[in-house]
Amino acid sequence: MGAVPSSRLTRILQEKAEALKKKRQSAEAAQKEIEERVALLEQLGISPPESTERLRQLRELARRSDWDGVEIQAKALLDYLARTVPQSFEERRKRTVANVERLTAAGVPVAAALRTDLDALAQPAADAPWATTIQRLVAIEEGLRKAEGEYVQLLGIHAVEVARWAGLTGERLQAFERQVETAALPAREGRLAEAIEAITFR
Repeated sequence: MGAVPSSRLTRILQEKAEALKKKRQSAEAAQKEIEERVALLEQLGISPPESTERLRQLRELARRSDWDGVEIQAKALLDYLARTVPQSFEERRKRTVANVERLTAAGVPVAAALRTDLDALAQPAADAPWATTIQRLVAIEEGLRKAEGEYVQLLGIHAVEVARWAGLTGERLQAFERQVETAALPAREGRLAEAIEAITFR
């Protein structure tokens, strides 16, 4: 058997290198997708029991450059999340609905668009990718946190204005402003009612 011509050998090696490059790119894309989805779930406090270990295994396969293994593990993890996430998602959505009611009762203005989006998530379109549905709930919760923060900030500004109107100046006013800032801290931990009571001195 004769030797393979160098030009043909070069072409074969190039083809193998290109195939390996494509396989690696495909595997890295699959890993990126699953990492992003797990991160989204974590933002909602959703962590399916097996996701941490499966993700660890996926990263280990990538570290060893086992690109076939990465794609297989990524697909398996996506299938696992698709089976386990819906129930956890619905529980989280109901918590968000309850949070909207709590904010409304406390006097926080909640945009109608947020309410509409939240209602729509009760029955998402059958063909809607679940990652997109998760992203929508994350956006809604971020909007609620923003509304809550702005409301507490507005209450603080109003309290300081009233203090100025009442005649507080200088060091006494500065001390009052620090008191208001301290009173607002519980809101950062979800204790809105406590912050409102503290700021408004109820």
